[in-house]
Amino acid sequence: MGSSFHKMIDGWYSFYSIKPDILDEIDFYRITFPQTEVGEKVGEKLTPNQQKIIEHIMENPYISAKELSEFVGISQRKIEENIAKLKEKGILRRVGPAKGGHWEVLD
Repeated sequence: MGSSFHKMIDGWYSFYSIKPDILDEIDFYRITFPQTEVGEKVGEKLTPNQQKIIEHIMENPYISAKELSEFVGISQRKIEENIAKLKEKGILRRVGPAKGGHWEVLD
């Protein structure tokens, strides 16, 4: 397995407390990530864009707002507004400086 697989699997488990299902065959791997509503985890409803932001941050804690805007499909300004709301709700926090720091998804 590549090094990114264990990061995805560990990140998924640490956030959802559900282990992904891994099927390994001779010539392929299939990893199934069972989902729960992110809002259920934190006890309140999040918008679909906020859920996408959380998912992408879990995959890459060093992701920028510009990269998030490309993945989520909304403007960088809207990404920043959603991140501010997620920080207010205690779901997300920034560790370190704007350049060189990373995001942390809180339980």
